[in-house]
Amino acid sequence: MLGCCALIRRLRCSNALLTSSQQLAAAEAMQRLSCLRLLLLQLLLLLLDQQQQQEQECRQEEPLS
Repeated sequence: MLGCCALIRRLRCSNALLTSSQQLAAAEAMQRLSCLRLLLLQLLLLLLDQQQQQEQECRQEEPLS
């Protein structure tokens, strides 16, 4: 992900030198990266929630001693 951030910074810095179609392509690429980041975060949250549910079920199934 660090490589992506460096690429985005480089694109922003050189934005004035790009043609309008290149600027549009760069903006679309950055938007796709943002969407992918959000999807990954949602997936992580879903996995964490599932793990917590499984841990809760295991605790409920354990015999009390």
